[in-house]
Amino acid sequence: MPYEFTAYLSGNKLFVLAGFDTTSVSLCGLFFYLSYCEKVLDKLQQEITNTFESVDQILPGPKLSSYKYLKAAIDEAMRMTPAGPAELPRQVLPGGTEIDGEHFPENTVVGTAAWCDGLNDEIYGDVAIYRPERWLVQDTNSAEDVARIKANFHSFSIGPFNCAGSKFALQELMLVVATTVHRFVFRLASEWARGAGLRHRLFGMETKTTRVVPHFQVQDAYITVKDGPVLQFRKRRA
Repeated sequence: MPYEFTAYLSGNKLFVLAGFDTTSVSLCGLFFYLSYCEKVLDKLQQEITNTFESVDQILPGPKLSSYKYLKAAIDEAMRMTPAGPAELPRQVLPGGTEIDGEHFPENTVVGTAAWCDGLNDEIYGDVAIYRPERWLVQDTNSAEDVARIKANFHSFSIGPFNCAGSKFALQELMLVVATTVHRFVFRLASEWARGAGLRHRLFGMETKTTRVVPHFQVQDAYITVKDGPVLQFRKRRA
């Protein structure tokens, strides 16, 4: 039976949202945390500028994809600021299924929220801290530790519902971040920049490391709704 025009229109709207809004959310979350975490930003800047003498040399491809700290910084931002924070519902097939020791009869709608997955302290430990190092095998992280958190991380979904444009999206994210960090110095526009939530301001999450780092606030509207951050940029001096 042929689709109605409205069905095609709805599908196209979904593709537009999936194509640009998800990238926008990830970039906003990433630059928010980079503006607070100077050590992370310095380490990322060194990885990029030590390899690329000119921003014109930064191109999509295997070389850009090989930068582990850049990829870790992006993964950590997507963990804390998922582009799709709510659950993707699935209907249990005939015969039912068992999940974590509990039986669910057929036709039951089940799902797990990406927001909850990313803040699962049984998997990630210090969930409220923006720490890209957790994605890298180091003295404090064994290969088993990294494999465990990667097995729980599905920023582009999995299986038949895996995002068809995931590799393109990652290349886009890495290209934008690398060129921006190489070319500019940036900071929050003000202490009260939009996007931050602190407990003493009656909403949001925070954690204390060397100073208070707020959690980037988002709202669930099936897609992620955000406000901010507001940053100031200055061209990096040679």
